[in-house]
Amino acid sequence: MKGEPNPTQRPLSKARKSIARLFALFGHDPKEEPFLDPSQRLAKDTNFLSMLVGVLFFAGMIVAAAAAWHAWAGALLLGFAFFAAALLFGFLFGIPKSVSESAAPSGSKVVAEAQLAVNTNLEQISDWLTKIIVGLGLVELKVLPSYLDRLMTYVSPVLVNSPDAKSICTNLFMYFSSLGFLTGWVGTRVFLSPLIDSTDKKWRKLPEAAKADLASAMAAPTVNVEKTNPPETTQAIDDAAKAVITAAPALEQLTDANDIVAWAQAQLALGDFPSAVRAYQKALQLNPKDIRVRLGLGVCYYASGRPIEAALSELLAAQALIASDTDAATKIAIYENLAAAYLYTDPPGGYQTALDYIDRALALKPPSPANLYLYAAAAMGQQYLSRKRRGEPEPDLESSRQKMLEFARQAVEADPSMKDRLWDLASEPSSIDNDLAPFADDPDFLTLVGRGKTDELQSQ
Repeated sequence: MKGEPNPTQRPLSKARKSIARLFALFGHDPKEEPFLDPSQRLAKDTNFLSMLVGVLFFAGMIVAAAAAWHAWAGALLLGFAFFAAALLFGFLFGIPKSVSESAAPSGSKVVAEAQLAVNTNLEQISDWLTKIIVGLGLVELKVLPSYLDRLMTYVSPVLVNSPDAKSICTNLFMYFSSLGFLTGWVGTRVFLSPLIDSTDKKWRKLPEAAKADLASAMAAPTVNVEKTNPPETTQAIDDAAKAVITAAPALEQLTDANDIVAWAQAQLALGDFPSAVRAYQKALQLNPKDIRVRLGLGVCYYASGRPIEAALSELLAAQALIASDTDAATKIAIYENLAAAYLYTDPPGGYQTALDYIDRALALKPPSPANLYLYAAAAMGQQYLSRKRRGEPEPDLESSRQKMLEFARQAVEADPSMKDRLWDLASEPSSIDNDLAPFADDPDFLTLVGRGKTDELQSQ
């Protein structure tokens, strides 16, 4: 049977609990550290900083009163004055600056437009004053000790009944001015900066109409067949993208996951691939299972010329996120982008996998299948060249040729402008996009793309 608790242990138990509460409020337990979110870590750090400043401040006041006990009221008054003055300087040096809009990269569809910004007069005043203070301090560095001596002589009568009043004033100045400056600077960075940022964000609401337009047009993007160019978008989508960028010129201004995705979609629509990648990566940290983010990031990697393995990794991750309720447009976009990416991998696995994804996309009856037929024709061109290199019989080569011609014909029927893209794949043998180079002199292919003799005579 358990005995009754020892009464002498009760105060010790209460003391342990009090210490544990203080540690939970101010300290970081290594066992709990992995489970704390950033806001909890910030709260603990802030509490610890506030406690440390308080301890140092009141410890300084006690020492000041003890050192000048004949005039302790004057010592405390000087400590408060030095602390407050230095606190103001720390505040001026710690005021954050607003992030300005970066220049748009060349080749994108972004245009320079006037931005509606928050009032930054206090930032400018802080910037001017800090530069003036630092400049004058450097210029007058040699005479600063004499100024300090005159200041101590001026304020030392406050400690008239205390011996060594001037020396005590100097020590008070050094201690409380240093503590006040650091408190003002760190406090401004820790408390005021997030407050200003959150207040500014209230004025940076992304326009809902523009977000909706981007969501409908860019939620399932596909790579442009001219992959070095910005995506093919309508003027309305470009206008919606510019409206989003105007509302939030800098990615750092956004914290909501949907706003970040909309900002990424806007940059993708305008052809600013590096900015779109940054935004998609930020959204990915917030939600790794967002199929829109994986798909958009894969398209950006492909379009910006990164290693094809990087694009495939994101596109395959998007494919793994396909669920029963995933809309057909997203599925088609994933399969189409995977087909385009696999055409840049080694044959025969590359073009065979591309054909498999093309079949999956076509089975969903896409409204605009021209790109898919183009990729299928390119895949059959790769198959033809692979069979020819292996020395396979003529009937097999002819089979690949006929399938290529059929897919090319379907691409042209779906979109007549595909004639130029098909010819680009055949007319430049040294290019990486030369899948149809073996058919550059094929009469049937030349007729199909409008490069036959009859077509040339008609054009003349």
